[in-house]
Amino acid sequence: CCVVVVLLLCCIVLLYCFVVMGEQVQPISLAVLFLLCFFCVSSLAGDIDIGQCHDTVMLRDKEGVVIDHTLPNTNYSSDFPLFCAWDINPEDVEATKYTTIVFDYIDLVNRDDRQDYIRIYDGDMDDEVLFVLTGKHVPAPIMSSGRRVYVKFVVGGPTDPGTYTGLGFQFRYSSGACPNDCNGRGYCYNDACSCEGGYGGADCSERVCANDCGGAARGHCVEDEGYICECTPGYYGGDCTAPYCEGISEFTTASGNFSDHHSSELGNEYYEHNTFCQWLIRPPPVGDSQLQLIQLHFNTFDTELDNDFVRVYDGEDSETANLLGEFSGDAIPSDVFSATGVLLVTFETDIGIASEGFSCSYQVEAKKIDIVTQHHQMSDWLSAIIAAFAFILGLIIGTLLFSLGSEMARSTEEEEGSRRIDEEEGNYSRVEAAVVAEDASDLLERSPSPLLEEEGEEEEKKEDETILE
Repeated sequence: CCVVVVLLLCCIVLLYCFVVMGEQVQPISLAVLFLLCFFCVSSLAGDIDIGQCHDTVMLRDKEGVVIDHTLPNTNYSSDFPLFCAWDINPEDVEATKYTTIVFDYIDLVNRDDRQDYIRIYDGDMDDEVLFVLTGKHVPAPIMSSGRRVYVKFVVGGPTDPGTYTGLGFQFRYSSGACPNDCNGRGYCYNDACSCEGGYGGADCSERVCANDCGGAARGHCVEDEGYICECTPGYYGGDCTAPYCEGISEFTTASGNFSDHHSSELGNEYYEHNTFCQWLIRPPPVGDSQLQLIQLHFNTFDTELDNDFVRVYDGEDSETANLLGEFSGDAIPSDVFSATGVLLVTFETDIGIASEGFSCSYQVEAKKIDIVTQHHQMSDWLSAIIAAFAFILGLIIGTLLFSLGSEMARSTEEEEGSRRIDEEEGNYSRVEAAVVAEDASDLLERSPSPLLEEEGEEEEKKEDETILE
C-alpha cells in the first residue's frame, strides 16, 4: 500500500509540474524530483518480499524435483511465520495409482526451543499424516495410498530467528503404478519396483541376496542360510559393499557405504595407526543431466581429536579440489553435499591414540528432470500500476530530454550567430583600416614635404650662381 501511494503521489506531482506549470519549471528541477521519487519507490519496493515462501505450489506432472524456497547449498530463511506447501496431484489419472517421495537431503532446525518441520499428508490437508520430518535424518522412501500428496514446510517459532536455520531440503517424487504393488517389499518409482534387501524381481517377489553381494570379488550369496551374503576379507556389510581402509577405494554406484579399516565382526575395536586411506565416489556421467548431487552422511564418528582427520573434497584430487570439511573428535559431522559429481574422502591417522573410527553412507542422484521451485510474483494490480508509472516516467524523461536538446540547440545557434557577427565586424574594421592607409599614401604623393621644397630651392640657387659665373 505504501508503494502504491508513493507511486500515485509521484505521478501527480510530476504531471502537475510538467502540464500545469509548463516552462516555469526548469528541466533540472524535474530531473531532481524524478530521482527523489525513484529512490523513494526503490527503497519501499525493496521491502516487498517477492520471493518469500508463503503459498502453495500446484504440481500436476507425474514426476519432478522439489527444492525449498532457497537455492541449493544456502540456508532457508528463519523469518517467522514461514509457510510453504506443494500439492502433488498428477493430471494423468489413469496411469497414476500412487505417489512416492524420495528425499535427497534434509537439514532443518530441531531444538527444544524451536522446531522446523515437514508434514506429508496422504491426500490433502484433511487426510491422514504419513510422515513428520525434522532434523537431518533422511527417511526411507514414502509412498502414498493414492496419487495425491500434500507436503507442507513450516518454521516452528520466532525464537532467535536470526540464529537458527539450516540448508533446507530436496525431494523427488514420482507418480505411477507397479506390478502387485511391489508385494509390500519395496517402493514404486518411475513405474518400477525398487526392492528392499533380500528380494528382487519385477514385483519384489523373488528371494535374492542384497545387491548380489557386491559381485564375485566382494562376496557370495548363501541361499541355504536365508539368502545371506558371505563377504570376502576386506569387505563387510549386508551386501559386502563396504570396504575397509586399504589404499584407495572407488565407488561408481548411485549409493553405498564405507568405513575405516576395522570391523567389530573381525574382532578389531579400533583403527590402525599411521594409515592414510581414500574413498573416491565417482558415478558414471549421465549426459546433459541438470542435477547430480552427492550427499555424504556420517552414521558414526570417533577419532583422536586434532590428530586423526577425515577430510572431504569436492573433486578427485586433494591437491586441487575444494576442501568441503575437515573432521576429528567424537561429534558426528553434518551431512556434506557436492554438486560436481565427484567426491573424495580421506582418512589420516598418526602414531598416537586410536579410536573406534567412523562409518558413513552416500547417495547420488543424477537425472534430467525439470526442477520445480517456487516462483512468487507481485499481484497483477501492483504490476499494472508499476508498469503505468514506468510508462509515465518514460514520457516525462523523454520530454525532458527533448526540451534539454532543443534548448541546447538554440544556445548553439545563438552562439554561432554571435560568432558570425563578430567575424563580420572584424572584417569591416580591417577593410576600413586598409582604405585609410591607401588614402594617406595618395595624399603624401600629391603633397611634397617641406624638406623636398628646401632642397629644390638650393639647387635653383646653385644653378643661378653657375650661370652668373
